[in-house]
Amino acid sequence: MSETATAPAKAWVTRCGTPVYATVEDFKTVWDENTTFLFYEDEYASGVYGFGHQDKEAFAASVNEYDQLCGCDVAPEDKYTAADVIHAWAVLLDPRNSGGMRFSWRGVDSMTLGSWPLTWIPR
Repeated sequence: MSETATAPAKAWVTRCGTPVYATVEDFKTVWDENTTFLFYEDEYASGVYGFGHQDKEAFAASVNEYDQLCGCDVAPEDKYTAADVIHAWAVLLDPRNSGGMRFSWRGVDSMTLGSWPLTWIPR
């Protein structure tokens, strides 16, 4: 994830000008053979990100379940709720400039070339 630029983000495009899109597979976290989360937590634990505009209540509940499995002792009043969940649009950035998938939502909307729906919770 990258949010350091001040100009609107531009999608990574192939040589022929086709944008490269993220997919739901890019955002899966497999906990074990029986538990898969449809999001991932970034390397700095500053956010949890899921592909698509997921149901906000279900997304918050899933993040709370993940936190519990990770051993986070969160008081009931501090658990995430639908009010903590954000729907945005994002684009993939050029992966050659980083060590993996990077994306941005800065200045991106549904009409931005290469944009795709994102659900996230800031930590």
